[in-house]
Formats: sequence, C-alpha cells, structure tokens
Amino acid sequence: MRSVKCINHATGQFVEITENSFSPLFLASLDGVYSSEFDVAISDNTLSDGGTYQGSRKKVRNIVITALDQPNNVYNQNNRDLLYTVFRQGETGTLIYSEDDVDDRQIDYEVESVRRESGGHRLFTISLICPNPYFEDTYDTNVFMTSVKNNFEFPHNFLEEGEEFGILLTSRIVNIINDTASKSIGFTAYVETSTSIKNPSLARVESQEHIQVGSSGNPFTLAAGQTLVISTGRDDKHIRLISNGVETEINEYLTEDSDFFNLLTGDNHIVYNADAGVGSMKVNVRYRFQYDGA
Repeated sequence: MRSVKCINHATGQFVEITENSFSPLFLASLDGVYSSEFDVAISDNTLSDGGTYQGSRKKVRNIVITALDQPNNVYNQNNRDLLYTVFRQGETGTLIYSEDDVDDRQIDYEVESVRRESGGHRLFTISLICPNPYFEDTYDTNVFMTSVKNNFEFPHNFLEEGEEFGILLTSRIVNIINDTASKSIGFTAYVETSTSIKNPSLARVESQEHIQVGSSGNPFTLAAGQTLVISTGRDDKHIRLISNGVETEINEYLTEDSDFFNLLTGDNHIVYNADAGVGSMKVNVRYRFQYDGA
C-alpha cells in the first residue's frame, strides 16, 4: 500500500492520500516518483559521423498525483478547500512517500497545477515540480567524531578520593561512504568545545578540499558553550555561530581557499583540525542519503 503526504512549508497544513481508503482522498495513480530523466549534451562533429558526448545532467522531477473523491460526499467541498490550501500558488512543500515495509523518502516541490474534473467520481490531478530531483531520507544520519564512554552505573559505591565518570573518545578522522545514486551529498557539521578552539577546520582527504573558519590575519575563536555550524548542502552553504541561543552568520571568517566540499561517490575520509585547542573539539557530522527515486 502506497501513500503520499504533502506538507505546505508556509502554513504547515498537509494532506495524506493513500491507496487504502478515501481518507480523505483515494490515490488512483502516482507518476514521476520512480523514473529518472537526463539532458544529454552532444556536439556535432564537422568531418565525421555522429557527435561527441559533452556531459549530462538530471532533469527536474515532475510528480503527478491523481486522487479520487467519493461521489456525493458531504465532505466534498472540505476536501476541495483542503487541496487548494495545501497546494497554493508560489508556496513550496515537502512530499513524503510511504510504502509497506520500505523506509519513507521525501522530496521538496513547487506547485505547478491543481485540476479538478467532474464526473461520477471527482478526479483531482496535482502536478508538482521538484527542482532538486533526488529523494532523500526523512531523518539525519549522525556521525559523532567525538563521544563519551560512560563509566557510571547503578548500583554504585562512591569513592572518597573521587573517580572518573566517563572517558572522552575522539576520532579525528572518519570515513563516510556514499554508495547512493547521488554523486554529491551536502552535510552539516556541528563543532563544540569544552574550553576554546582557534581557527577550526574540516577537510576531505581524497580531494584535499577543506573548510577553515578563521586565519592568522582574521582569527576566529570558538568558546565553551558556543556551537559552530558548517553547512555545505545545495542552496545551504553557510558558516553560522550559535551563542546564547542566538544564531549569527559568520561567513566573513571563511578563508579564501576554503571549499564547501560534499560527500562524493565512494570513500570520504573527513578529518578535523584547529590552530589551537584541537584536543577539546567535539564534532558531529549530519547528512541525508539521496536516491534516484522513491
């Protein structure tokens, strides 16, 4: 059994359409969630047959939902109003695809059209355009490059001379394997410290790309209680500082040779560093795998 849940970003209103029942609408068909289409660039050869391949790119995704309303239903007007409210012109949304025994996947969309046809069953056709054609997980995958091993358990006999309740475990390098359909996946890194850090950085070993916040000429210090947020996703390339609950953009500290690198196909060995205080760095990398279809 399949279902789609569409959520309006501006209002939070949503509609869920399933193959199980009219609740409120029945999912008659769903196109554009499994296929992938590409623009292939070929240049003509002047003195030989055929052409030369220049490259290709994935086209935007067009998802078309066909939904049925029950005939002579007292809620027909309510259902129409709900669709017109969720799928409003100029507003974006997220479609969540669900299928039995399969993890949910989601994709953001722009509304192209909502059409209604009269008949025995009232038929609605909803066309959605997805600028980013990849589906993604509905949850973050978290990689903690620093963690705490708990040495404390109950029942417990407290020692007068004191004792260590936990051990800080650090791994300055971690390998994230991207074996999905997307050749490039953005991530968000959260950097914290128990003391202070000067000019922290992240790097991808395979490509020698790095992101550094602060330099000798424009130093940056992260203090205890603050969080540095580095994001490299599509349309979300930012350096932010969270301090006392307030988030501030601090792109001015990004060094000129920095790259907002992504997780590429295969191995991605990510390593962190700092000019001072690297031993107190706590790094959490979050990302979502992406897929060619639902």
